[in-house]
Amino acid sequence: AWGGKWCRTAAGHEAYAKENEANGTRQSAREAYLLASMAYHFACNNSPQNLDEYIPAAKKRVECYAKAAPYLDPPAERQEVPFEDFRMAAYFRLPPGIKRPPVVVIISGLESTKEEARTMEDGLLHRGMATFTFDGPGQGETWFQGGMIVDFERATSAVIDYLEKLSQVDANRLGVFGPSMGGYLAPRSAACDPRTKACTFAGGMY
Repeated sequence: AWGGKWCRTAAGHEAYAKENEANGTRQSAREAYLLASMAYHFACNNSPQNLDEYIPAAKKRVECYAKAAPYLDPPAERQEVPFEDFRMAAYFRLPPGIKRPPVVVIISGLESTKEEARTMEDGLLHRGMATFTFDGPGQGETWFQGGMIVDFERATSAVIDYLEKLSQVDANRLGVFGPSMGGYLAPRSAACDPRTKACTFAGGMY
Protein backbone atom coordinates (compact mmCIF):
# COMPACT_ATOMS: atom_id res chain seq x y z
CA ALA A 1 0.00 0.00 0.00
CA TRP A 2 3.07 2.26 0.31
CA GLY A 3 3.02 3.81 -3.16
CA GLY A 4 -0.72 4.38 -3.32
CA LYS A 5 -0.88 6.06 0.09
CA TRP A 6 2.00 8.40 -0.68
CA CYS A 7 0.41 9.27 -4.04
CA ARG A 8 -2.85 10.20 -2.29
CA THR A 9 -0.92 12.42 0.11
CA ALA A 10 0.91 13.98 -2.83
CA ALA A 11 -2.32 14.56 -4.75
CA GLY A 12 -3.73 16.49 -1.79
CA HIS A 13 -0.69 18.80 -1.73
CA GLU A 14 -0.88 19.19 -5.50
CA ALA A 15 -4.57 20.16 -5.42
CA TYR A 16 -3.82 22.76 -2.74
CA ALA A 17 -0.92 24.08 -4.85
CA LYS A 18 -3.13 24.48 -7.92
CA GLU A 19 -5.77 26.29 -5.88
CA ASN A 20 -3.23 28.76 -4.52
CA GLU A 21 -1.61 29.20 -7.92
CA ALA A 22 -5.01 30.10 -9.39
CA ASN A 23 -5.54 32.61 -6.56
CA GLY A 24 -2.12 34.19 -7.12
CA THR A 25 -0.74 33.17 -3.71
CA ARG A 26 2.62 32.06 -5.05
CA GLN A 27 4.39 31.26 -1.79
CA SER A 28 1.71 28.82 -0.69
CA ALA A 29 1.60 27.33 -4.18
CA ARG A 30 5.38 26.89 -4.20
CA GLU A 31 5.47 25.19 -0.81
CA ALA A 32 2.59 22.86 -1.71
CA TYR A 33 4.16 21.90 -5.04
CA LEU A 34 7.42 21.09 -3.25
CA LEU A 35 5.58 18.93 -0.71
CA ALA A 36 3.73 17.20 -3.54
CA SER A 37 6.96 16.52 -5.39
CA MET A 38 8.57 14.96 -2.32
CA ALA A 39 5.50 12.87 -1.51
CA TYR A 40 5.49 11.53 -5.08
CA HIS A 41 9.20 10.83 -4.63
CA PHE A 42 8.54 8.80 -1.48
CA ALA A 43 5.87 6.91 -3.42
CA CYS A 44 8.59 5.85 -5.88
CA ASN A 45 11.18 4.81 -3.33
CA ASN A 46 9.96 1.29 -2.59
CA SER A 47 8.29 0.39 -5.86
CA PRO A 48 10.71 0.32 -8.84
CA GLN A 49 9.61 -3.27 -9.45
CA ASN A 50 6.02 -2.06 -10.06
CA LEU A 51 6.34 0.17 -13.11
CA ASP A 52 2.59 0.80 -13.34
CA GLU A 53 2.92 2.55 -9.98
CA TYR A 54 6.47 3.86 -10.24
CA ILE A 55 6.33 5.65 -13.60
CA PRO A 56 3.28 7.90 -12.94
CA ALA A 57 4.64 8.88 -9.51
CA ALA A 58 8.10 9.62 -10.92
CA LYS A 59 6.64 11.83 -13.64
CA LYS A 60 4.51 13.66 -11.09
CA ARG A 61 7.59 14.26 -8.90
CA VAL A 62 9.29 16.00 -11.83
CA GLU A 63 6.15 17.89 -12.88
CA CYS A 64 5.36 19.29 -9.43
CA TYR A 65 8.94 20.38 -8.76
CA ALA A 66 9.09 22.07 -12.17
CA LYS A 67 6.02 24.13 -11.22
CA ALA A 68 7.68 25.24 -7.97
CA ALA A 69 11.11 25.92 -9.51
CA PRO A 70 10.44 29.43 -10.88
CA TYR A 71 9.06 30.52 -7.49
CA LEU A 72 12.11 29.41 -5.47
CA ASP A 73 14.34 32.14 -4.07
CA PRO A 74 16.56 32.19 -6.04
CA PRO A 75 14.76 30.39 -8.87
CA ALA A 76 15.83 26.97 -10.14
CA GLU A 77 16.46 26.87 -13.88
CA ARG A 78 16.22 23.55 -15.67
CA GLN A 79 19.26 22.45 -17.69
CA GLU A 80 20.12 19.35 -19.71
CA VAL A 81 23.68 18.04 -19.96
CA PRO A 82 24.66 15.91 -22.99
CA PHE A 83 26.15 12.55 -22.04
CA GLU A 84 26.66 9.64 -24.40
CA ASP A 85 23.38 9.20 -26.32
CA PHE A 86 21.06 11.00 -23.87
CA ARG A 87 20.81 14.14 -21.76
CA MET A 88 21.01 14.42 -17.96
CA ALA A 89 18.34 16.66 -16.43
CA ALA A 90 19.57 19.24 -13.90
CA TYR A 91 18.64 22.38 -11.96
CA PHE A 92 20.89 25.45 -11.84
CA ARG A 93 20.54 28.13 -9.15
CA LEU A 94 22.53 31.36 -8.77
CA PRO A 95 23.05 33.40 -5.58
CA PRO A 96 21.72 36.94 -6.12
CA GLY A 97 24.07 39.88 -6.45
CA ILE A 98 27.29 37.87 -6.94
CA LYS A 99 29.18 38.07 -10.20
CA ARG A 100 30.52 34.72 -11.42
CA PRO A 101 30.28 32.85 -8.10
CA PRO A 102 31.93 29.50 -7.42
CA VAL A 103 29.68 26.53 -8.17
CA VAL A 104 28.91 23.29 -6.35
CA VAL A 105 27.85 20.21 -8.30
CA ILE A 106 25.44 18.14 -6.20
CA ILE A 107 25.52 14.40 -6.94
CA SER A 108 22.53 12.35 -5.85
CA GLY A 109 22.58 8.97 -4.15
CA LEU A 110 21.24 5.59 -5.21
CA GLU A 111 17.54 6.51 -4.95
CA SER A 112 18.00 10.27 -4.60
CA THR A 113 17.02 12.80 -7.25
CA LYS A 114 17.75 16.40 -8.11
CA GLU A 115 14.37 17.39 -6.64
CA GLU A 116 15.54 16.36 -3.15
CA ALA A 117 18.52 18.72 -2.90
CA ARG A 118 16.77 22.04 -2.20
CA THR A 119 17.75 22.25 1.50
CA MET A 120 21.43 21.74 0.72
CA GLU A 121 21.19 24.12 -2.24
CA ASP A 122 19.75 26.85 0.00
CA GLY A 123 22.60 26.48 2.48
CA LEU A 124 25.19 26.85 -0.28
CA LEU A 125 23.36 29.71 -2.00
CA HIS A 126 23.18 31.68 1.26
CA ARG A 127 26.97 31.42 1.39
CA GLY A 128 27.44 32.85 -2.09
CA MET A 129 27.85 29.65 -4.09
CA ALA A 130 25.86 28.61 -7.16
CA THR A 131 24.44 25.08 -7.28
CA PHE A 132 24.05 22.59 -10.10
CA THR A 133 22.11 19.48 -9.12
CA PHE A 134 21.76 16.72 -11.71
CA ASP A 135 20.26 13.30 -12.28
CA GLY A 136 23.21 11.15 -13.28
CA PRO A 137 22.97 7.77 -15.03
CA GLY A 138 20.43 5.59 -13.23
CA GLN A 139 19.08 8.47 -11.13
CA GLY A 140 15.77 10.36 -11.30
CA GLU A 141 14.71 11.22 -14.83
CA THR A 142 17.85 9.65 -16.29
CA TRP A 143 16.79 6.26 -14.85
CA PHE A 144 14.42 5.95 -17.80
CA GLN A 145 17.31 6.31 -20.25
CA GLY A 146 19.78 3.89 -18.72
CA GLY A 147 21.12 2.30 -15.56
CA MET A 148 23.82 3.50 -13.21
CA ILE A 149 27.37 3.12 -14.49
CA VAL A 150 30.44 2.02 -12.56
CA ASP A 151 32.60 4.86 -13.89
CA PHE A 152 30.14 7.53 -12.75
CA GLU A 153 32.92 10.11 -12.75
CA ARG A 154 32.49 10.38 -16.52
CA ALA A 155 29.02 11.82 -15.96
CA THR A 156 30.34 14.34 -13.42
CA SER A 157 33.08 15.37 -15.83
CA ALA A 158 30.42 15.95 -18.50
CA VAL A 159 28.69 18.29 -16.05
CA ILE A 160 31.95 20.16 -15.46
CA ASP A 161 32.44 20.46 -19.23
CA TYR A 162 28.96 21.97 -19.41
CA LEU A 163 29.58 24.42 -16.54
CA GLU A 164 32.80 25.65 -18.13
CA LYS A 165 30.65 27.00 -20.96
CA LEU A 166 28.31 28.95 -18.66
CA SER A 167 29.37 32.57 -18.23
CA GLN A 168 27.30 33.02 -15.02
CA VAL A 169 29.69 30.98 -12.85
CA ASP A 170 33.42 30.61 -12.27
CA ALA A 171 34.03 26.97 -13.14
CA ASN A 172 37.63 27.34 -11.98
CA ARG A 173 36.19 27.42 -8.45
CA LEU A 174 34.14 24.24 -8.55
CA GLY A 175 33.35 21.72 -5.84
CA VAL A 176 31.24 18.57 -5.58
CA PHE A 177 28.92 17.38 -2.83
CA GLY A 178 27.14 14.05 -2.46
CA PRO A 179 24.79 12.50 0.12
CA SER A 180 24.36 8.77 0.77
CA MET A 181 25.74 6.83 -2.21
CA GLY A 182 26.60 10.26 -3.61
CA GLY A 183 29.08 10.23 -0.73
CA TYR A 184 30.95 7.60 -2.72
CA LEU A 185 30.28 9.07 -6.16
CA ALA A 186 31.47 12.59 -5.20
CA PRO A 187 34.95 11.60 -3.92
CA ARG A 188 35.35 9.23 -6.85
CA SER A 189 34.44 12.03 -9.26
CA ALA A 190 36.80 14.46 -7.51
CA ALA A 191 39.66 11.96 -7.58
CA CYS A 192 39.26 11.45 -11.32
CA ASP A 193 38.86 15.07 -12.45
CA PRO A 194 41.51 17.58 -11.30
CA ARG A 195 39.21 20.49 -12.17
CA THR A 196 37.41 19.76 -8.89
CA LYS A 197 38.78 22.09 -6.20
CA ALA A 198 36.78 20.82 -3.20
CA CYS A 199 34.77 17.75 -2.23
CA THR A 200 32.38 17.14 0.66
CA PHE A 201 29.85 14.42 1.40
CA ALA A 202 27.30 13.38 3.99
CA GLY A 203 26.49 9.84 5.08
CA GLY A 204 28.73 8.33 2.45
CA MET A 205 28.38 4.64 1.62
CA TYR A 206 29.62 2.33 -1.10
